[in-house]
Amino acid sequence: MTPDEDDPQTSELEGSEILSFNGKLTLTPSDNHRFELFATLIDEDRELRSSNSSGRYYATRYELDKYMAGVGWSGKIGPTESKLNLYRSRIDKLSTQRYDDDSSTSETPDIVTNDVLDGQCSLLLAAHRITLGGEYRLEKIEADSLEDAGGEEEVTHKALFLQDEFGFFGDRLQLTPGLRYDHHEYFGSELSPRVYAVFKLTDRLNLKAGYGHAFNAPTAKQVSSGYNASTGPHRILGNPEVEPETSDSYEIGVEYFGDAVTAKAFCFRNDVDDLIANNRIGSFGPGGRFGIYQADNVDKARIQGVETELEIVLPYALRLWVNYSYLDAEDTENDEPLPGRPEHSVNLKLAHTLQSLGLHTVLRYQYVGEQFFENDDDRMQRVPGYSLWHASVSKTLSDHFDLQLGVENIGDVRLRDDAELYSYEERGRFVYANLRAHF
Repeated sequence: MTPDEDDPQTSELEGSEILSFNGKLTLTPSDNHRFELFATLIDEDRELRSSNSSGRYYATRYELDKYMAGVGWSGKIGPTESKLNLYRSRIDKLSTQRYDDDSSTSETPDIVTNDVLDGQCSLLLAAHRITLGGEYRLEKIEADSLEDAGGEEEVTHKALFLQDEFGFFGDRLQLTPGLRYDHHEYFGSELSPRVYAVFKLTDRLNLKAGYGHAFNAPTAKQVSSGYNASTGPHRILGNPEVEPETSDSYEIGVEYFGDAVTAKAFCFRNDVDDLIANNRIGSFGPGGRFGIYQADNVDKARIQGVETELEIVLPYALRLWVNYSYLDAEDTENDEPLPGRPEHSVNLKLAHTLQSLGLHTVLRYQYVGEQFFENDDDRMQRVPGYSLWHASVSKTLSDHFDLQLGVENIGDVRLRDDAELYSYEERGRFVYANLRAHF
């Protein structure tokens, strides 16, 4: 936990302890069948100190137990290739708030469970590869704040999709049209067509273009009346009035694959109806730093921009990756920018590998450009961009163990030094060590 420089009795960043496990068991009884058992377990404890409007200090502790476990199968039966997965993910969260002056406590339990069954089957018919797939998902939330619903909400999502892959001109042009059908228990049904094309200009240069319609329903948390929970330092409220969002997306771009250079550049545009966004409706804590958010819809939004990637293999065992994005995100109904979306973003990574010593050194640079946040007058205000530097060194100890040492945020950048409106904070400079085992 990082104390706030202006008020050391409160937190600038929450503290956390995380213990995690990932495992996968693969069984291959024959060339045509493959089974997988997989599981992820995470035990996470977070703690944050703050104060309320009357100046009372308190500590909030979050105990999170997360797991995801399931079974999968992939294989060939006759002329078909198929996949099937069944899994459950669950997050148990217990929030405990304790005031300093009287040691009074309050506990808020919160459980979110998702049960998912999905699968697909592909069949080659002449020059066509036809794929039929589907998904069934049961989403359940249990929370004391859901009094009107008896303490829990449950919703089902169902989907089917069909796509066809085929080529022209000796397969230099690949087309993939598709159609998806979604049915939501609360919001009804939606058909979403899509089409994507890849034209091979040369053996190294591709031209890509595509269009897709999409349907995105709010989560059970977002749509549940009375839902009230903490997410990090902020509070999230449910909103039964929120509607699903739909979008029409377009993109076109080129990609080049050379011996020492790989490059990609894409232009995109998304026209969104009823964009689901977390709207800040209040604040609390020192100086109103922490927000109270509620899911709501932006009637009309346009999100467009450019994404580029460059990877270069350099002499002396060096490798460089550069990613740049330009984003223009606008609420077109009200003619104002969408909050929390940087106009420019840059990520750079320079890596060096010394095979003889088993050393891998990485230097990373991150730039997050200017963006907008809502101020106390409910107006959008521009906040400045910022840059972060990070470095790490990894050492291969054996066939099964790697050691990594690193430092994050080398310049010890603090966002609130430049703008009070930032709804988040980057962790200050810190040093870490990782020991990784793989078998």
